[in-house]
Amino acid sequence: MWVVLFILLKEDINFNRKELCMYEIFYKLDKEKQKRIINSSLQIFSINDFKHASTDDIATKAKISKGSLFHYFKNKLSLYIFIYP
Repeated sequence: MWVVLFILLKEDINFNRKELCMYEIFYKLDKEKQKRIINSSLQIFSINDFKHASTDDIATKAKISKGSLFHYFKNKLSLYIFIYP
């Protein structure tokens, strides 16, 4: 799994570790909402591998819109790196 993640990162020409970190606005959310997003992500990523994990499923389970999820995290990879540092 780590090899696949490394390949994904290596292929990203504009890779910037700072950009892959969680957006600062996530920290401004109330703790309950943060917990919902983190727990939903953990559940979906544990059931599916990275490639097959759906951000739609994560957002639905967290009771937020998909747009909100991408407002807090740049992409699925940045969310994954936050969950599994």
